[in-house]
Amino acid sequence: RLFTSLLILTNLLVFTYAITNVTSFLYEGGVKNYLIKIRMNTKISNLENHVVVCGFGRIGRQVCKELLIEKQSFVIIEKNPEAIKGLSNLDGYLYIEGEAIDDDILALAQLPKAKTLITTLPSDSDNVYVTLSAREVCPNLTIMSRMSNDTSESKLIRAGCDYVMMPERLGGTH
Repeated sequence: RLFTSLLILTNLLVFTYAITNVTSFLYEGGVKNYLIKIRMNTKISNLENHVVVCGFGRIGRQVCKELLIEKQSFVIIEKNPEAIKGLSNLDGYLYIEGEAIDDDILALAQLPKAKTLITTLPSDSDNVYVTLSAREVCPNLTIMSRMSNDTSESKLIRAGCDYVMMPERLGGTH
């Protein structure tokens, strides 16, 4: 009797826990987010001659605004969950959550079918790494990169970057 009572109580607790998890998943939009992610991945897989933008910080946000104005299709790669939340509210923005330095993430962005890669990551070493990875996969890809230090320009060019820009230098020149 004691064993049966404990078994029934344990089953009730497990059942309650399962129902709570399923309910919270449904209530918090888990299914909706999952369907949005599937739809987004389908749209991304159909892209050709698009631009891949790595990083959605201050510079990446401005780049995407300009691409949207020019009606150029683009995919954003961003690792920051807060920035991803902001992206999900913007219409016309396709994005992938992950590290741009990861070759699998670059492949998800359909890099071999892209015409341009713009890397606006805050770290120059990450920009060099993304450039090296992209140049290895796509020798004819146009690559633009942001740099933070003057000393990084030659490294980015040696890595295969076609255009290197420093926002501070551009602002000062302007």
